[in-house]
Amino acid sequence: MSTTKATVKIAEEAEQALEKSSFSRAVELVISAVGLYASFLTWGYMQEKITGSPYVSPDGSSQGRWEFSYVLNICMTGVGSVLGFIAFTLEKQLRPAVRQNAHRLPSPFTYLKPALSNTLASPIGYHALKFINFPMMLLAKSCKLVPVMFMGWALNGETYSRAELSAVSLISLGVALFTIKPKDLVGLGLQGVAAKFMAPEKLQEVLSAGGGGDDDGDSLTFRLIGLALVSTNLLFDGYTNSAQKSINDRFKTKEYGSPSPFYTMLMMNTWSVALMASWLGLDWGLSALLPGQWRTSELTRAVAFLSAYPQVWVDLALFCLANAVGQLFIFYIIRAFNPVILVTLTVTRKFFSILISIVRFGHAVYPWQGFGMVILFSGLILTESAGRNKKKKAD
Repeated sequence: MSTTKATVKIAEEAEQALEKSSFSRAVELVISAVGLYASFLTWGYMQEKITGSPYVSPDGSSQGRWEFSYVLNICMTGVGSVLGFIAFTLEKQLRPAVRQNAHRLPSPFTYLKPALSNTLASPIGYHALKFINFPMMLLAKSCKLVPVMFMGWALNGETYSRAELSAVSLISLGVALFTIKPKDLVGLGLQGVAAKFMAPEKLQEVLSAGGGGDDDGDSLTFRLIGLALVSTNLLFDGYTNSAQKSINDRFKTKEYGSPSPFYTMLMMNTWSVALMASWLGLDWGLSALLPGQWRTSELTRAVAFLSAYPQVWVDLALFCLANAVGQLFIFYIIRAFNPVILVTLTVTRKFFSILISIVRFGHAVYPWQGFGMVILFSGLILTESAGRNKKKKAD
């Protein structure tokens, strides 16, 4: 009898422990998700504010726009490098396996190539915002799978399932629909539809110009240039991701697993700082050799801008800190939870970033663009489903 009671007690205690563990994991996931959302939603908002909104001097006598993408990037990666160092140091103290595996970590030079491609990608993405708005850039960057699949087919002869091809088609169609503005409909011969969304005088102006090809900084040509810059950014990002995966696979061990993600964060950001500092130093040195009126290095102009518009300092600090903290949450979620959770959080984060941008900065969204967003995010969901099925078959 006593044995039966003891068995029941042990079972009850085990069940309680399991419930407690499940609850703790749920709380941990909620905190991680909130941290990821808060960080990257703030980062996206500050990115659009810094690069897309005019700043007014304290006395109100002048206005200016931030156009210094390399300085912005070195500030961001500098903060990322510091937080990466702190996180990696703490991880070594708290996790004996990481400390024991420290001598097996890849050489810092192993990360030079992916850091270079990552360093080149960021400024190109910032330049794209001069031609397209932030929601369009986010949606276009959701097409990362398209160049990845194309390169896989072209270079390695990879084949893809119908679900994957359907997903790519939906994503591409969604971006195409979001790119179309009412004046573009005029060029397509749909004046009647365009008239419902354009003021009569604006419609007449577009018709007089031959349909859609104006020079107001929002022409179809401008948007195509912006999308071309985003595509270039995605190609560099694709190489960065592939190179990092290759490094993790090459240095992965059965005993310790892949190298610490916080070590990767430290190396990538530190190399980016070094590369950006080299470029800015070279730019400054060369401009110093030119006559006075031509001495316009980016670093000199950025310092002058920060002096004229001191409120930029606060925005820069929030932008850099939000990005670095977001990176920490990404690496933590990758280590602590299923990768599917990270994909889900990332996709929904982009959706909320677009909504915030539309509401806060007043971007117009037309019915077909809203439909394009629905189609695109449906494609992203289908992509994730196809990826899981592919992985199950491989296992």
